[in-house]
Amino acid sequence: MKNLAIHTLAITLFALTAAASSETICRHEHCYSKEFEPTDEFKEILEGQEVPSGLHYRINLETGRREAKKVDPSDSTSYDTVQVEAGHKEDINYRGGDIVVVPDEPVVPPPPSLKPNHHLTPDVWFDFKTSLSKIHESTNVTNALNSLEEASHEVEFGLKIINTKTLERLLFFITDKSQDHQVRALSAIIIGNSLQNNPHACATAGEITKSDGTKLNLLATLLNVMSSDETSTKLKGNVMYAVARAVRVPGGQRYIVTQNGLEILRNIYKKHSDPKLRRKVAAFVKDEFLDQDMIDDRLREEASLESAFKINRHLGLDEVAQTNLKAEMAQWCTEFKSHLEQVKHDEDMKKEMEKTINMIQSRYPGICAWSTV
Repeated sequence: MKNLAIHTLAITLFALTAAASSETICRHEHCYSKEFEPTDEFKEILEGQEVPSGLHYRINLETGRREAKKVDPSDSTSYDTVQVEAGHKEDINYRGGDIVVVPDEPVVPPPPSLKPNHHLTPDVWFDFKTSLSKIHESTNVTNALNSLEEASHEVEFGLKIINTKTLERLLFFITDKSQDHQVRALSAIIIGNSLQNNPHACATAGEITKSDGTKLNLLATLLNVMSSDETSTKLKGNVMYAVARAVRVPGGQRYIVTQNGLEILRNIYKKHSDPKLRRKVAAFVKDEFLDQDMIDDRLREEASLESAFKINRHLGLDEVAQTNLKAEMAQWCTEFKSHLEQVKHDEDMKKEMEKTINMIQSRYPGICAWSTV
């Protein structure tokens, strides 16, 4: 009888274990049900979970993660659907239905996990944090900024700079006309360095709240400095470096197009004869709005190409904004053609201008009549 009880218990435990292994997913010492159980509130869909149809699905734009809940009949909000690329349906792992997202918001997949740099010793972190604190003081600011300029190339430090009150302080330096030129220039360079090849910092920069409770608009602040007649040509070059990196913040290109950013830059290009500044502005227009290879590389960087979601290849602009962009590119074509005559003795610059004009012709046929013959 005792042996029978033990045998029965063993069979029961085996059955429970088999059931758990088939209905439970364990990843990184965390186990959860394979079947997604919806509630009245949005809940994250964990990796590998099977999700039934008939639910309200969305992408959480803050975390980039998939969520679902029971459909609320009283919710009359209209939602857009996100298409799934062929061969990637298993990445979504749902059974029927559409995925819906908040209206008018682009789907931005989360950046890849940030791997800590083990070469950053406690002493290095201490020096970095000391420099962060010193820029909020009234003395030794330049020395602290010089240290941060070097440190900001490191991804973890760049994220820390963007993710703290440091960014607001740097923008204060840039916009404060009473500050020394070196302080303003270093501040712009640090912002640019921090965002360079740092998708985590870019994602964070779009969600910063200032001390007064208002949302920080990085591009708007930088473009205001660029457009000011009181900003020196040299400083505009430094700020342009920051603009070219800040455009990678989610919604950055859309902002540039819809808030007259290209017009502001075109006026700067037209008014200033400084070749370095002009090169930076022209390269920005070409790389961000004309060079499809560069655009695709950036999209691959942001979406890591593993995303199952289709990214709008035309910046997510509506028809009116696309029309405005086309008209703006016609204006840029005029400027570039005018500039060609000025750089005819600079062979490298001339070739770059011709290449950019050809890109405008290719992307927007009929708006940029020009021939090298």
